[in-house]
Amino acid sequence: MRLIVFLSLQVLIFLMPDKVLVAQSVSDTLEQAKKLRDNGKLKAALKLLETYHAEHQRDLNSGWVYAQTAYWAKRYKLAKEIYELTIRYHPENMFIQFDYARMLVNIGKYDKAIPYLKNFLVYYPGNIQVHLLLAKEAFWKGKYKEAEKKATELLKANPADTEAASLLNKILQARSPWIGFTGSFYTDDQPLQTISPFLESNIWLHPLSTLRFSIRTPLFSQGGTYTNALWIQAGNSSFIWKGNWKITADAGVLKYPYKNTTTWTGNFELGKRSFRHLVTVFQAERKPYFSTGSSIDTVILEYHVAETIGWNNFDSWNGQILFNFDYFLADHNSITSFAAWGFAPPIKMSVFDFRLGYGFSYSNARENRFVKDGSDSEIIANYDPTAGIKGIYYPYFTPNDQQIHSGLAAIGIHPTKWIDLGISGNVGFYATTLVPYFYLDTDSTGTIVISDREFSKKRYFPYTISAFAAVQLSKKISLRADYRYNSTYFYSEHSVSLQLMIHLWNEKRRK
Repeated sequence: MRLIVFLSLQVLIFLMPDKVLVAQSVSDTLEQAKKLRDNGKLKAALKLLETYHAEHQRDLNSGWVYAQTAYWAKRYKLAKEIYELTIRYHPENMFIQFDYARMLVNIGKYDKAIPYLKNFLVYYPGNIQVHLLLAKEAFWKGKYKEAEKKATELLKANPADTEAASLLNKILQARSPWIGFTGSFYTDDQPLQTISPFLESNIWLHPLSTLRFSIRTPLFSQGGTYTNALWIQAGNSSFIWKGNWKITADAGVLKYPYKNTTTWTGNFELGKRSFRHLVTVFQAERKPYFSTGSSIDTVILEYHVAETIGWNNFDSWNGQILFNFDYFLADHNSITSFAAWGFAPPIKMSVFDFRLGYGFSYSNARENRFVKDGSDSEIIANYDPTAGIKGIYYPYFTPNDQQIHSGLAAIGIHPTKWIDLGISGNVGFYATTLVPYFYLDTDSTGTIVISDREFSKKRYFPYTISAFAAVQLSKKISLRADYRYNSTYFYSEHSVSLQLMIHLWNEKRRK
């Protein structure tokens, strides 16, 4: 009897249509790919799907799973190609079109997503997910009023929709006026201490107009003497969706701590986002210089020009290239600097994430401003061979052929969605600079004199340690504390700051 059953099964398998066997093979392959994908083995899943899809391009499920997996692996170009190919073979399937549109919204390709979303609404006008994506699209384009209206309608239809509620809070924060209060304290071993209250505010009116206001009142302490400055600025930021441009312009007035002298200040920034994560910013600024003790009792004005190129993908590789040019009008001197840094993708464990990176910087002044600290007669009369001849940078710091290779490390801690903590370090494992110095000499008559300024190449080990704690006290109020310690060849410094941010909006607008 068993033999008869076995032979019967063999006959059935032999007579089974090829399509049934192929269907079984399709199912097995796709299930295997899904398991690999769900276990985080995206490369293995993609390799399997690439081979399989090449022979089954017209299969809906094959193309769909392949496109989704490519998206999860951040292979956006590949995902786009496979989605569009599969949609071309199956134009009647609205759900793969919706899935493709969702991917496009998530990677910032809003204009390309809109036709698919609107086409889906023709067949499924009440679909909540489509309306949510349209609200997100309006939000990221800076159409805050339209986005708020859509998100509010979604919450009215379903008050328990947490995603719509989260989006609405982001919209209200983005378009609401806000006020920021920052108090900071700075001290170094020049010695110089600064207490700097800072008040700033933004008022959003339109994508082309966000008004900006700020007031700074730094108080400087040096050798028991206190002086203060006043710096007021106002400006506007414009966001142009077409091309992802941001334009910022500020103008202000500054009262120096020295003899109540006043001058004007200005700032212009032109930024552009490309390829989702690539951000370039050009900046030109006229501003005061308050970084040395000798700059407090004189008038130093700095013309600052910078170009920044950054890749801001914080879930993967990220980094920045920065070029600076600083021109000092009073003595027609300039400082040129270049810096670059990069971080590897984060390693995430529980509430922690770890990053490692590398940085390089180079800076050089056209003319050095290191001078003797005292008259020649005083220095010669009080000369101590064990201490050497002291000097200071007057009136501003000028690096000479300074280069630093640094190892970077950062740790982020996210115990709750309301709290973020972080600590980072920048250690210069190979750094050199030309150090200026003076020495006693004798002239042709045998008289003791002080030499001209000379330079000696020195190796040193600069480092910076910084930490922060950020707390979202409520939907409208946030608090952040920062600490930074920096050690260079010439000086070391500590700085701490505390910032309170308050957003102002009417809760009744949500009802």
